Amino acid sequence: MEKIKILVYILGGKFMVFNLIFLFLIFFIISSVPKNKLIRLLISSSTSLFLILQLTSLYFTKSFIGYEVYIHFNTRDISSLASLFTVQILWFTIIYILVTILFFFSRMIINNFIKFLERTGIRVRPNYIRLGVFSLALFGIIVEDRVFNSSYELLSIIIVKDDNRFEEALSDAGLTDYVLPSNIEASKGKNIVIISLESYERAYLNNKFQHLTPNLQNLKKIWTYYNMNQNAGSGWTSGSLYTTLTGFPAFFGRHGNSIFQTSYYSSITSLGNIFNKAGYKSSYFVDDAEFSGTKDMLYSLQINSIYDKKNFGKMPKDWDLFEQAKKEIRIRAAIDEPFVVFISTMSTHHPNGIYDERMENFVEKLSGSPLEFMVSAVDYMVKDFLNFLENENLLETTVVYIFPDHLKMGNTKALEDSGERGLYLLTNASQEEIGVDSAITIDQMDLPKLILNGAGIQHNAKFLTDYVDGDKRSYLEKNINKLNAVNTSGLLRLSNSDFKNDPYRFIAHAGGEVNGFTYTNSLEALNYNYLKGFKLFELDFVKTSDNIYVAAHDWDHWAKIVHYKGDLPVTHQEFLKHKIFGKFTPLDLEIINSWFSIHDDAILVTDKVNQPIEFSELFTNKKRLMMELFTLEAVKEGVQVGLRSSMPSQNVINQIEGDKVKQLMKMGVQDIAISQRYLSSNREFLKRLKEKGIRTYVYHVNFDEGKDESYFVDNENNFIFGLYADKWSFENKN
Repeated sequence: MEKIKILVYILGGKFMVFNLIFLFLIFFIISSVPKNKLIRLLISSSTSLFLILQLTSLYFTKSFIGYEVYIHFNTRDISSLASLFTVQILWFTIIYILVTILFFFSRMIINNFIKFLERTGIRVRPNYIRLGVFSLALFGIIVEDRVFNSSYELLSIIIVKDDNRFEEALSDAGLTDYVLPSNIEASKGKNIVIISLESYERAYLNNKFQHLTPNLQNLKKIWTYYNMNQNAGSGWTSGSLYTTLTGFPAFFGRHGNSIFQTSYYSSITSLGNIFNKAGYKSSYFVDDAEFSGTKDMLYSLQINSIYDKKNFGKMPKDWDLFEQAKKEIRIRAAIDEPFVVFISTMSTHHPNGIYDERMENFVEKLSGSPLEFMVSAVDYMVKDFLNFLENENLLETTVVYIFPDHLKMGNTKALEDSGERGLYLLTNASQEEIGVDSAITIDQMDLPKLILNGAGIQHNAKFLTDYVDGDKRSYLEKNINKLNAVNTSGLLRLSNSDFKNDPYRFIAHAGGEVNGFTYTNSLEALNYNYLKGFKLFELDFVKTSDNIYVAAHDWDHWAKIVHYKGDLPVTHQEFLKHKIFGKFTPLDLEIINSWFSIHDDAILVTDKVNQPIEFSELFTNKKRLMMELFTLEAVKEGVQVGLRSSMPSQNVINQIEGDKVKQLMKMGVQDIAISQRYLSSNREFLKRLKEKGIRTYVYHVNFDEGKDESYFVDNENNFIFGLYADKWSFENKN
């Protein structure tokens, strides 16, 4: 009886188990209906699989399949975790086979039961039994509402369309005045160490586990301690990491964590953006950064370096991570470079921990489970690491944050009688520095703001927590879909189909081709290509003899295509008299401003102009103005004046000395413009730009034989963000 109680507890309690039984009965009845054996086998095997997946979800999360399970349902994550759950996989496989057999013979079982009733004098039709059992089981599920509730939440997340633009998604979520990464200002404070402890929840810091965690319990007394709520969208390792870095829950619709596998930049401001702006070197230490899209996420969110199994040449354990982190800190301290070190432990992973025999040299092996030993080992490792910081005279200039990534999954029977379950934050920063009274329970979504506060980093960033009044857990539950849209639209991802249909990757060169003509810089070119789906329009600008900007590649070219024979440059009035190629309307700034005011989602990209201050004052909206610029001074002016993008030309890139990527980031550059001929000899540089979120647009498309728009989309999308295109057909026009 006691074992049954434990099993019920492991599966989330009696109500969850009742729902599972109701599901079993429903599928049993459904499987008994078909007479055809092949059809019955297909139904039996599929319903049994669904039932076992729900059982698996209950075992790990104590709830039916929801988003937390969905995001890990991929071959990469499953294969990574398989070695930890060999016994469980074997049991679930056996149960699956047995249930499938039982479902397959359900028709025979019901018929035999009917015969038994008939022998006792009770006559009843099989379909009545089926209908009665099915109805009672369905009623039970509806009353409890556990299965449907989890399914509804999952569906509400994954069916949300992710074609929103980021600005629209922010607006829909009510996140006004949100500061984008490109506009972040920050100055350095103290060094930072963040230690995320796998499943090391609040219970382990209570008296029941004093024998396992004496060091952390001592820190709880002498450091600043906060109780912390686990938030929706943050209850798994990568979800917790995403929330720690951005303050947003990790809802990404149908993509799950796979969204990061093709991402290279996030428009959501993260701690990584702020650390980079303030001059920190950030490093992340984990056993396997490939798991759950962690590596791709970290690079998208601008973390500088990742240390995992590829660096160690084997799967490292937590002791290895802490030792490597010490080496990294010594290097940074030696050159007086501010550092941020993240350490993500795995020793206490469900179900039995990841045992490390080396820790027997430091920690007494008490009678108990391997997991409890590793709980004690992590406690020692944290103490040892803090002693290192103190011995290196770094603890006074370093703020340390220690918190669990999420609640313990699976069997939590051992945590009974240890108080209310939850998370916590431990730090050597004072509550005055943190800015929150330690008596207040914080949320995971508060972490990025509190981390910056405690380190004394001055910044202008706003986080989701800044917009929420009242209960934050309730806010997250009510706004899942809106936050989902912010997350998915905020990530820039690479895929061939996405590239082909993204209008912000294609700049209509000189307005784009119209009626077979290129280089027209004409009104007709703007109108035609806007209807085709273009949003970015490049125009060349020159000045007339009376100092008015007009759209033309250069005066000699203009004279040739309008058949003008007089002196150059011409006056503004003379320019407007001449149709381009005898048929297209010429453009001056008055016409251009009028057109862009009407087409308010279009963006102007300039060429041949190197006066960002002057030109931005003449254009209708500098937030919709991208300017290719030709000197470092002009690029800096463009950033300062607040253009949508101040784009250094290839010549400017070549002029930059030292670390070009670092210099561009320091200047606040978001985009660069280069010739396609620059690609072949500068691929590593372009990859680094991409990793840091700087977008590369290539021109000279169609200059070399065979290198048209499709060539660069199909063959160079790993190195460029977009291109100057004479023409392009979008499958899905925006």
